[in-house]
Amino acid sequence: MKRKLEISELIFKVISYTLLTVFALCCLYPFVYAISASISGRSAVEYGSIVLFPKDVQFDAFKLMFKIFGQGFSVIQSPRGIALLFLLLYLYPLFLLFSLYANKRLRMCVLCDILYV
Repeated sequence: MKRKLEISELIFKVISYTLLTVFALCCLYPFVYAISASISGRSAVEYGSIVLFPKDVQFDAFKLMFKIFGQGFSVIQSPRGIALLFLLLYLYPLFLLFSLYANKRLRMCVLCDILYV
């Protein structure tokens, strides 16, 4: 059974949800701006006329990037980075567990080995 909210609880929820929404939008804006700037024309970016949506849509930056790096670079680097992330996420808790039962010299060897990966 639901209980009815008091006025103070309702005001607190409205204010906290509003602040959380504003904070989330502030965190999201740089990503939207970066995407808009990357597909906008060079003159629009130089004059600062981009606020939220792209203007003079061009894909010259992406064409240049693929011309320089090629598609093979991202196809190889992405799985390597993901594998490294999962490996570190797997090894760090093991290191913490291992550090409880090993001596100091052995812990340093294991830590250096994990950081070398």
